[in-house]
Amino acid sequence: MGRPSNAALAERALAEQASLPKITYTPIHPGDPADTLWNRHRFRANVPVSVRDVPQGLTAKEMIERALDNPWFAVEGEEQAQATPVTPETPEQYRSYAIGWIRTSTTSREMAARWRSEDDLRIQCGVSDQELSDIQGVYKNRSDIMKQAEALAQGAVNE
Repeated sequence: MGRPSNAALAERALAEQASLPKITYTPIHPGDPADTLWNRHRFRANVPVSVRDVPQGLTAKEMIERALDNPWFAVEGEEQAQATPVTPETPEQYRSYAIGWIRTSTTSREMAARWRSEDDLRIQCGVSDQELSDIQGVYKNRSDIMKQAEALAQGAVNE
């Protein structure tokens, strides 16, 4: 009885992986991508994936442990970690928050509606005129890009 053969080792690894729970990527925010790559595994939104050990990467068990604490991933049979909503309280926090959602917005209409809905939040955070001007510069650039993309898409649909 010597060392197990490669086939026996592969069979054992396969049986061990089959007993591991699957991990599912679950986008939380509207701008989250439809799929993501983690530890050489492609995760499509809401599709369970059987994970395996990756050479020079994480083991399947390590991935499962880390996924338990990550609100963007659900582990089969376990309660999903909850995302903590980040509501900015200072002008600096609001700037990061606003630039984050501006960059991930997908339509100019969505951007305009959200910008209007955050008037009170900007006041609450104490955003100065100068800071507001800086944020509006980023907003305008992204809005212009979105409007151009929407016009191109509209033109392609109508032709």
